[in-house]
Amino acid sequence: MPPPTPPADASHDAAGFWPRAAAWLIDAALVALPVTLLILLLRDDGVPSLPEQWQQLGAATGRAAMASADRGDSMAMMLQSWMSPTGPVRPAITAFVSSLYAAAWPAVALFVLIGLLYWPLQEAGRHHATFGKRALGLRVEGAEGARPGPARAYRRHVAGTLSWLTLNIGHLLAARPPGHRALHDRIAGTRVAWREDASRRVPGWGWLAIVIACVLPVVVAVWAAMSLSAAMQAAMGL
Repeated sequence: MPPPTPPADASHDAAGFWPRAAAWLIDAALVALPVTLLILLLRDDGVPSLPEQWQQLGAATGRAAMASADRGDSMAMMLQSWMSPTGPVRPAITAFVSSLYAAAWPAVALFVLIGLLYWPLQEAGRHHATFGKRALGLRVEGAEGARPGPARAYRRHVAGTLSWLTLNIGHLLAARPPGHRALHDRIAGTRVAWREDASRRVPGWGWLAIVIACVLPVVVAVWAAMSLSAAMQAAMGL
């Protein structure tokens, strides 16, 4: 099978990494909205929430630390005791991981299923673009600048999995001139280009979305560390 025909004139109006990232964040938010609503409607209120499980893990770790200190355990003995299958911390870790999996897999599955309709159908449609790409003035093109068509649009979307599996290196290829083609674009024979009427820049709200996406994981990590520490200190009576 011959490789996909690359788009013509790939350097003239190819869109770079940042406008594509801003467009994807808009699309991801639009897909995540119905996913979140469905998860909230279908959730089991009898199951402890992830923050509760996380705090229980902190409390178990705090109690185990106090017990180890009372026995005069060394650091190696303390860690070995905590992580053994019969240790005091292992059940709390298992419970948290189980709750995380139970909460994550329905959301991820719904996101993937809705995404299989959202991205390819719009990119194969009249505008060659999703709502996010249209907001940035972008469109997806196949050979000779033509609309990619359903088969190529689905191939591009499915190939995007490889861009994620390469720890986003596949996406970062979009920063490389002149064609700014991500890994899935190279596989599907597509590119993301500016429309003729586009301003060819990321607007302020686009940069705001990018900043939020970069800062939010750090905020969540700091909150998780502080919450765990607070639960440990409360269990230790500090």
